Amino acid sequence: MRAFDPTKLPLPLGDFQEVTKKALSYPYLDIEIGCGVGRHPLMYSNNNPDRLLIAIERTKEKFRKFSNSLAINPQDNLAAVHADAVNWISHYIHEDQVDRYFILYPNPYPKSRQANLRWANMPFVQHLIRTLRSKGTIELATNLPEYANEVVESWCQFPQLELIGHSEIAKGISPRTHFEEKYLERGDLCQSVIFQKTQHSD
Repeated sequence: MRAFDPTKLPLPLGDFQEVTKKALSYPYLDIEIGCGVGRHPLMYSNNNPDRLLIAIERTKEKFRKFSNSLAINPQDNLAAVHADAVNWISHYIHEDQVDRYFILYPNPYPKSRQANLRWANMPFVQHLIRTLRSKGTIELATNLPEYANEVVESWCQFPQLELIGHSEIAKGISPRTHFEEKYLERGDLCQSVIFQKTQHSD
């Protein structure tokens, strides 16, 4: 895996001063990458009032639906960001700042020529690790067991990360996303993989 250089990425368009300022005012900072229409962020922030969740979505239509839902049910501890998560985190999140990352049902990019776009192979993961606080976690959920296994095999090679959870998501749970609901209803073997940062990044 090649080294990741965040300075080579373009600065996201928009004014994010309010979000970055708010990130410093909460004792715990969590980030969701690719939050879709916001089902999980709205539920999570409501259940965790002492934590700030920054929920990032790139696609225009999904973010519009998320923003509309947030306008109807505003929550002070939830910040919605319309941007590419890789670019935004690279420019606005610092080392040892984040407690939890959520990557719930990312695009699996199944074709071999798309392998470099899968989370198991993304150099950006190096930056996620740097931005995690000690004992911070990254959770990735997928409906493809082979995708989960690929992530486990790859991320276990990072000395700063420890695998603390790799389990099947039971059908009886309250679905966190619309994808999770659809996959569980059709009988997919949804899995959750959780890694914890055990030491400071070099």
